Amino acid sequence: MTTTITYENYKKHLIDKGYTNKLVTLDQDNKDNIFKFFDVKKINKSTFHFIQFQFQKDIRISMDETYTISLYITDKNGIEIPDDAIIKIAQYAPSSRAPLSGKTLARIKYSDIKMTNKNNGYKFDNIIEILSVYHIFIHATHFNREFINIPKKNIKFKMICDVWTKD
Repeated sequence: MTTTITYENYKKHLIDKGYTNKLVTLDQDNKDNIFKFFDVKKINKSTFHFIQFQFQKDIRISMDETYTISLYITDKNGIEIPDDAIIKIAQYAPSSRAPLSGKTLARIKYSDIKMTNKNNGYKFDNIIEILSVYHIFIHATHFNREFINIPKKNIKFKMICDVWTKD
């Protein structure tokens, strides 16, 4: 018999361990200084991962099905990438030389994560926890080569989540 952990129980567990949390909206501008680094890369034929980030030390990020992560990506002419492009979100240890060998958090169609869909982005089915020791990569695959020239300024990112810190 497996026990399902609810997000409320998960939050209670972290609070009991001395963590406090706040709801934040993260984006590429890093206004809350949550990211240790946040890099958006131009998509071209040699760059398939376009967002890479890591959180500041001793921060945990958590999300459940009520929080969203979203993207808005257009080419140099302002045309949005196709809905059927595949977006992969993965975490890996910084010591790993192969980021794609890390744990996949989601592999979804762009239509499921874009900012303008009915959910305003993608909602994870399970509790997602990202520790500050991990790097996160977001990359796109399986879309037309006509969309291979995407400037950095045309890639928008937003993540609504709980940020946990220990007092």
